[in-house]
Amino acid sequence: MGFFKRGNDLEKRGRTFTFDQQEMIDFFTGIENFANTPANEATFYICLRVLADAISSLGLDLKQETDKGMFNKNAHYLNYFLKVRPNVHMSPSVFWTVVVYQMYYHGQSIVYIDIDNTTGQIKGLYPLDMKNVQILADDKGIFGSENSIYYVYSVGGQQLYLKETQCLNFMSMTTDGITGIAIKDQLRTVVENSQHGQNFVNKQFKNGLTASAVLQYTGDINHENERVMKERFERMANSPENIGKLVTMPLGFSLQPIKATMVDSQFLELNELSIQMIANAFGVKGYHLGKTSTFTNVEQQQEDFYRNTLAPILTKYEQELTFKCLTEKEVKSGFKIKFNTSELLRSDPKTRAEVAKLYKEAGIISAAEARKDEGRPVYEADENSSPAERLTVNGATIFVDQIGMQWEQKAKESADNKEEKPTEQVDETQDNLEGGENIDSGKAKGDSED
Repeated sequence: MGFFKRGNDLEKRGRTFTFDQQEMIDFFTGIENFANTPANEATFYICLRVLADAISSLGLDLKQETDKGMFNKNAHYLNYFLKVRPNVHMSPSVFWTVVVYQMYYHGQSIVYIDIDNTTGQIKGLYPLDMKNVQILADDKGIFGSENSIYYVYSVGGQQLYLKETQCLNFMSMTTDGITGIAIKDQLRTVVENSQHGQNFVNKQFKNGLTASAVLQYTGDINHENERVMKERFERMANSPENIGKLVTMPLGFSLQPIKATMVDSQFLELNELSIQMIANAFGVKGYHLGKTSTFTNVEQQQEDFYRNTLAPILTKYEQELTFKCLTEKEVKSGFKIKFNTSELLRSDPKTRAEVAKLYKEAGIISAAEARKDEGRPVYEADENSSPAERLTVNGATIFVDQIGMQWEQKAKESADNKEEKPTEQVDETQDNLEGGENIDSGKAKGDSED
């Protein structure tokens, strides 16, 4: 769309930016006075960063589910937008960081799908600034069909009406399936309390961690002299440069501290409660905030974080991407867009080697698949390769589809042997008898001659 183009349109604005942090934040995010926003609260910001970093570090794969299993479709044109560049301005990591931030801060993130009218293919995915987006339910059919949802995007003095099918709608919590609930609105009081606690600690450090005090004096002085005296004692007592130094007191004056400590006001307990409530709302675990983990190893932590926090979020993302970025024919053919969570749930090298060995010996995966899972190239060797380059396995192993063939072969050979005719043998008894008859007949003949 035209309002996403760069170049001359951007130059016509005639605005030169300096490296002023607040000015850049106001322009790019539209959040005025960033210091007073919930995102500036430490726990709120940490939770946003943890979720944004975790999701933006995961890659997306386009897969097809068939009767023979799930296969990657690397030749599909959508892989470029999923893995390389969702739009001309953002990498996939930056894109998902923006989506996650807006989804939790505003309750939802709307992403415009730029489609080529000629080919019908996607040209880019552009996150919209949620401060300039209004959701319109057309229950009267004014803009077309009844009960349609439109996203009204205000930019450059214009209002653009985008159909629901033209945009991806990533929501956090929702009560109607159309609009999301922002965490900052639900936890406004808790976030404000936490911000006040941070401001309290800041003032304590600025005052040199000294308590409030009452200045007593004899007599009566006017307001101007009272103000001057107050400022003088504050400089001497509260300035960080004067910590541990002596304070001179005029005659007739005394300074008595007010013993109201942070322990007495249970500041740490209240602050800890606010931190826990904010983190629970985001689904962020205590070990992300520096607390002691209850798990024995990192793998268990990652699995718990994935199952209880990331899995519901990723499922919503995958379903929305699959439905609106793929054609109906592709969806019916088993195409799906999935996040690759293998790196997130990746165990230590020793465990991976043991699992791969068990899978290979059980005939579940091949050596090539195990090497591919480890990020190694699928190696093809022949008898001419050197011994160091050739892969070796136990010679007693056989292919799964050949199990039992050796017994069938032996049974076949045995049956063939039984069907063969026996070898002809000379009847020695007959030969002997025939020889005897000759002898007897000879003897008889000789006897008769005698």
